[in-house]
Amino acid sequence: MHTPTVRKLDDAIAKMEGDLQKLKDEREAVVTMPLNERLAIEIHSAFCHWNHTDGCGWFYEIKDGKHDWSRNAHKRCLNSANAVLGKIKQLGIESDMAIPLLMIFASNKG
Repeated sequence: MHTPTVRKLDDAIAKMEGDLQKLKDEREAVVTMPLNERLAIEIHSAFCHWNHTDGCGWFYEIKDGKHDWSRNAHKRCLNSANAVLGKIKQLGIESDMAIPLLMIFASNKG
């Protein structure tokens, strides 16, 4: 029989393990997304300057870790991602370079 302190610690460990599994599942979902969706997430992360409480609907457009690409904020970023991918294809740049190039641009936006 465990003491209340040990039970409290066991409960905290169980919660953290659940949170960790949720993060692992979310990571796997992102890793397996199509490139244009991953790029859209990075575009939002790097360039959205709206207040995420009431100015940008991005996080309200995600339910149970699934992004709704038909909603306003997601659709804008997805359109931008598709435009970027189209342009780099025109330039003869490999599509898998889109995210690294975006990160270079974002780090120098001043």
